[in-house]
Amino acid sequence: GSAIGMRGGMAIIGTPGADGARDDSGAAFVSVLLDCDLDGELDICALDSGMALDCDGDGIVDSCGIEMHFAEDCNGNSIPDSCDIAANAGLDTNSNGVIDSCEGLADIAGDGVVGLDDLIMLIQAWGSSNPAADLDGNGTVGVRDLILLLEMWNPTA
Repeated sequence: GSAIGMRGGMAIIGTPGADGARDDSGAAFVSVLLDCDLDGELDICALDSGMALDCDGDGIVDSCGIEMHFAEDCNGNSIPDSCDIAANAGLDTNSNGVIDSCEGLADIAGDGVVGLDDLIMLIQAWGSSNPAADLDGNGTVGVRDLILLLEMWNPTA
C-alpha cells in the first residue's frame, strides 16, 4: 500500500515498488500543498470539491493564477482571459489570444478612447477594406465592425 504523511503544507507520498527495482524498494514523492487564496482550505481540496475554479486546467485556482500573474485578466472579471475567450470566441476576433476590448482595437482615431470620433471614422469607412476600421478582420467594414465598436464603447477611458 501507499502512505501519505503531511506536515506544514508538505505532503510526502510513499509508494512501495513504484520504481520497479526490487520488492523492498519504492519511491517517495514530495508535494507542496498550497492555500494560495488563504481561505483555510488546501487548493487541491478546494478544486476537487468545486469550491474553487480552475477553468484553464493548469491546477492553479483561477484567482491565484491571476494574482500571481500566471494568467491574464485584462478586463478585471476574475476569470482568466483564456477562459473568457474559450467560452466566447467573439471576444478575440483577431484570434491573437488577447480580448479585443483590452487591445483598444476599436480606437480607430487613436486618441485612447472608443467614442464618437471612432464611430464617425467607422461610418466613413463603411463598405471599404480599411484595415483600421475593419475590427473583425473579415476584409470589409460593416455591421459586425459597428457591433464590436459599440461593445467596446468607452468615451471616457
